[in-house]
Amino acid sequence: MTSPSVPAGSPVTRLVVTCPAPEQADRVRSLVQEVLDRSDTQAAILPEPVAPRSGRAGPPPRHKMALVMLVSVYPTITILLWLMWPLIVDLPHFLRTLALSLIMVPIMTWLVVPFVTRCFMPWLAGGPLLPRLSRAKVAS
Repeated sequence: MTSPSVPAGSPVTRLVVTCPAPEQADRVRSLVQEVLDRSDTQAAILPEPVAPRSGRAGPPPRHKMALVMLVSVYPTITILLWLMWPLIVDLPHFLRTLALSLIMVPIMTWLVVPFVTRCFMPWLAGGPLLPRLSRAKVAS
């Protein structure tokens, strides 16, 4: 089927219809064509396959992200306090907190959290926490 000509400057709307099962694609295509034939809109069905969505349903559960954040924050704040304490010990509490935050937030944002998230990615995506141990159990 050929694409209808659309005058320059006309708005173009693209409707993507996905099929729950590949074997139903022809049936869905014929239903969509029937609707298009009954309307006065210029349209065409293009035989473009649409890439299937990934198997992941959405973001990781909050409890898993909370654990990743704990694993990221606790060591970082402990090391920074240990290193910075001689420099900030005489400052008022709110300035100590500000100094620590100004250093910790960029370190967490661009170094620690991305690294820890990559380390935990299989678990965050729904797999086992320790894949090597899980495979060893299955093998034995």
